[in-house]
Amino acid sequence: MDWNPQTPQVMSQSFLDTLFPQPEICRHAEEKLSYSADTPNYIIVVLSLVAEPSIDEQTRQYAAINFTNHLKTRWMSSSDIHISDGEKEKIRTLIVPVMLSATRKIQDELSEAIAVIGDHDFPEFWQVLLPEFESSLEMAINSNDFTSVNSILAIVCSLFKRFCCGFNSLFKKFRYQPKRNNIMSDLIYCSDNFATPLLSTIQSISRKINVAATVGSVATIRQLLEARRLRCRLKVTCIN
Repeated sequence: MDWNPQTPQVMSQSFLDTLFPQPEICRHAEEKLSYSADTPNYIIVVLSLVAEPSIDEQTRQYAAINFTNHLKTRWMSSSDIHISDGEKEKIRTLIVPVMLSATRKIQDELSEAIAVIGDHDFPEFWQVLLPEFESSLEMAINSNDFTSVNSILAIVCSLFKRFCCGFNSLFKKFRYQPKRNNIMSDLIYCSDNFATPLLSTIQSISRKINVAATVGSVATIRQLLEARRLRCRLKVTCIN
């Protein structure tokens, strides 16, 4: 499946038709998407649709949901129909910029998708992720984009949730695992790549909270407090 000038409208219509009240139209759209899902590059096309600014917000959100559900069933599928290594590499390259440029609802969906990928690939096959988050976090803080700041921190908190004992945190796995070589390697990698930006984030958020307390809006203060909560979860987990 390839991306061409007609693809956005064709795919958009298919997603919208799945919600159509007439059963025949809805069923036809679902069958069309199901067939397309088995073709190469389908997942790349859907992610491109999510990123397409000319498409309405609702359709892009449906596409983001479809994208995440597709990842859940096919990222590590052992069947003949799976996401190829080439497609995986493209997704790992594209997904963070697409997420950070999206609205909150789409960010929530793509954050879940990143967690799904990270559950299998991070850090061994996705070593650029934390450096990418570091640069994105710095830009988001400098531009007062606290929605993106909180999205990044939330993803970092949840990437390693498979290692947690009831608490979603990127580094939590190190607290309850035997110090095997692979665990220690992951810990060193995470510390080397995120300790410094985390400290910088803590300092920046603290300064911005002090300013917002006198001149900021309620919405801004709420976002800053959420950022403080998330970075505290990371900080406490890292030092325990």
